[in-house]
This record gives sequence, structure tokens and C-alpha cells, in this order.
Amino acid sequence: MAFAGTNVSLSQPDITQKLTERIDDLKQRIAAWGKWIRRYTERSTRFNQNRLFQSDQKRLYESLERPMVSGTGPAPNQTDTVPFWRSLWSEPVNHSEGPWTEVVASQCAGITPMDPVIITPDDVAEAVRRAPNWKSPGLDGLHHYWLKGCMVCHSVLARQFQEALNQKSLPSLFTTLITHLVPKELEPSLSVTEQNLADRVRYILRSNIFGDAELERLRREAVPSSDGNATAGNTAPLIAQQTANVDAAVNIPFVVDSDDDGIVPHELEKMRSILEESMLETRSMPLENRPRLPRTPLSK
Repeated sequence: MAFAGTNVSLSQPDITQKLTERIDDLKQRIAAWGKWIRRYTERSTRFNQNRLFQSDQKRLYESLERPMVSGTGPAPNQTDTVPFWRSLWSEPVNHSEGPWTEVVASQCAGITPMDPVIITPDDVAEAVRRAPNWKSPGLDGLHHYWLKGCMVCHSVLARQFQEALNQKSLPSLFTTLITHLVPKELEPSLSVTEQNLADRVRYILRSNIFGDAELERLRREAVPSSDGNATAGNTAPLIAQQTANVDAAVNIPFVVDSDDDGIVPHELEKMRSILEESMLETRSMPLENRPRLPRTPLSK
């Protein structure tokens, strides 16, 4: 799969050099894509925090004090979760009216009632203006987008809300909800972090981020030159490790110009493990020794 569309065959005499170049290309793609993901994540976090500061400062400060932590424990059992929520939402409950309610009612008897509230279609339009477009809180599954666009419905909604206030009772559709259980699908042998890493590696292998000319320029600028920045002492381990990666990759059979990937899952896991080792090697390397990649757009 890693050599699809590259016209590389194991029968070529310079297969070792081509394997070395291909592994180097994949390392650079992973490094560049990882930087792009980090920049996008930081920018998205800043944007969401600024937007949340304008709308709900309390939620922003709570998220800063108690950051969200991704759990890696076992997922809840579906057979236990469904009866739990069914016992909360589907079983009728008889509420007991304690004597304290009469005390509160007697204390509120002398309070002057507030002026009548008149709900207009403009109030409904203002209420749905900031609602997310593609969320449907009602049982009918109607998205907010249509409530915003179909302004003829605003007068009907205003009348229904006004009737609920005047009659001092709510229709059942206002208080009836549906709870959906959507369990996460994870590979049983992978945790959440490893699952995301595996998905990103698969995407990078399948995508064509750079052209041949851009890859050649990245290779020349990223590989340390022999002008004193790299000495014989620190280049020997890199060469030895690169040779080991090449030896491990030589045994991987590839089928060139095939519609499908042309590689069995077992061999695909070998290539993915090599790429993950390369990523870990780059992360453990000191910053001053890491190859510096230029800012290159990820799409042509």
C-alpha cells in the first residue's frame, strides 16, 4: 500500500535505496501532518474558548479548572446501561407532596403577581437565532435550521407558548424526551490514544499530501547536511537504525498498480509498526537535533 502508484517493484536493482527514500518520505509526511494537527487543535481550542467566553463565562472557567480527561477504561455494558436509563425515564413516578409545600404556598400568597407575559413571533425568532442549526431537540426530529428559515412557524409557536402560560400546564411534547445509547466502537486491543494514532497513520498512508517535487525539496532541507551539523559519532546510530528499518521493510511484499491495496493485513501491521517506531524516535530526539521542515501547504 505504501508504494501504490510509485512504480516501485522489488525486482529493481536499487530497491534498497528506494525503500530508504520511501520510509524517509513517510516520516516527513507524519511529522508535517502532526504539526498541522497540533496547529489546528490549538487554533480550534482558542476559537472555542473565545466564543464560550462571550456566551457562557461560567462554563469556560469550569472547563479551565476541570479539563476534560479521556477515559481509557472498559466501556459500560449495554445490557446494564439500557435498563438503568429505562428505570429513570420510562417508569411512572408518584411524587409525594410534603407539608412544606403548603407552608411555601401560604408565604407566597401575599406576593404581588407579575404582569402578564406576551410572547410574540419576534421573541421566538430571537430565541432560535443562536440555536445550533442541525440539532433537533423535539420528538419530531425537526432541526433548528428549519425553525429559523420557516418564519411562518414563529406565530404558531408563539401561540402555543402563550397557551401554555395562560393555562398553567405544559403539553406532553414539551416534557417528553428520548435517550439514545450509542456505544463507542474501538478495537479491543487498542486504547483510545493508540486508536487515534492508528487511524492517523492509516490516513497518512492513503493520502497523497505532497507531490514528487515537494517531497524531494523536503528531503533535501530536512536531512542534515555534512557541513558540521552532523558528525560521524551521531550519524552512525541513525544509519544503523535506518538500515534496520530498511531490512524490516524489504520483507514486505508490494503489488504495484493494483486497484486494491495488494497487501495482507499482517504485512500492513508491520509497516504501521515501523512508522510508529519512527514517530517515537522523532519525539524522543532533542529539539536541536530534529529535522526542520518548512511551512508547506498540505494540499496541492
